Amino acid sequence: MVTSLFKRLPAALIAVLFALASASSFASVKALVDRNPVTLDQSFTLTLQSSEDGEPVLTPLQQDFDILSQGKSSSYQFINGQSSHTISWQIVLMPKHAGQIQIPPLSVNGESSAAIALTVTAAGTNQGNASGQGSNLFLEVGAEPLTGYVQQQILLTVRLYRTVDLGQGSTLSEPKFPNANAVVEKLGQDREFQTVKNGQDYAVIERRYAIYPQKSGQFSMDPIQFDGNVVDGNQGGFFADPFNQHTSHVRTHSEPVRISVKPAPARFSGKQWLPAAELTLAENWSQDPPAFKVGEPITRTLTISAQGLTASQLPALAGDALDGFKLYPDQATLKDQPGNNGITGTREQKIALIPTR
Repeated sequence: MVTSLFKRLPAALIAVLFALASASSFASVKALVDRNPVTLDQSFTLTLQSSEDGEPVLTPLQQDFDILSQGKSSSYQFINGQSSHTISWQIVLMPKHAGQIQIPPLSVNGESSAAIALTVTAAGTNQGNASGQGSNLFLEVGAEPLTGYVQQQILLTVRLYRTVDLGQGSTLSEPKFPNANAVVEKLGQDREFQTVKNGQDYAVIERRYAIYPQKSGQFSMDPIQFDGNVVDGNQGGFFADPFNQHTSHVRTHSEPVRISVKPAPARFSGKQWLPAAELTLAENWSQDPPAFKVGEPITRTLTISAQGLTASQLPALAGDALDGFKLYPDQATLKDQPGNNGITGTREQKIALIPTR
């Protein structure tokens, strides 16, 4: 019956029907992942393939995945005089939670892929503070002191331990104390060194901060998060191509740090609260000793330095009016010097004094 029907149709119409059927089959969208199951702290690649150009609609992925990057490529094939065109989209995804997750159907020009059942397992180790030891990548965070006063310096040290090589584009989040209204100052450049923990050699990246909480109370720091690309192993050994390394995206985080901040002591009665580890005040004159003459200026330089405070926390040093003198203060010079003990803030004030009698 079918054969007789086709015999009755014109040859041109038959060709059109076959072309439409062929186009319909090629327009379908295929979806595949590079591995399944995956772990919660590691990325994977979802590949979409279609013969139709366009852009895939990725919005349905955002409920269960972070979209880290996207790529697009095209390929052409000629077989037995027939050509085919395939467009591929590579989407690097990071799961937001563990469990059985469905990658939903994704559409390109109205054609949809089939859903994929994905198993996401929890990270193999606890990656907060020192408890992540034994992993090939973990964070360790410490604060000193854990109990202090409002506006007192708290030193925060973040260390990333690794036994793997990092690729380009790795980032480490900044510390945040959401409710403490804290001022955060980074201390110098990152430091890199080697160490041994539990018999394992690690390369360490250390980053230090000075934290100045502006409110009293109990506060928790958001976990520090590392997002980065790890160079996969077994890439050819000595003959591996350093310009064509394959990387996997990895995410790990620390446990939150909790601090207790006390208000200024009730016995404090001064005008300026300065919770410094060490405080010095120095005076210098343009003439030593100064010899005053009516109408001739002499410059007095006052310098206050505080270990553990920033220069912006230090009080103004213009001084009170002096009988028989006109005072002309310059703009104060503020300087913060990071060191092993945090920040040493310095405020320098020059004042020209002119005797009037």
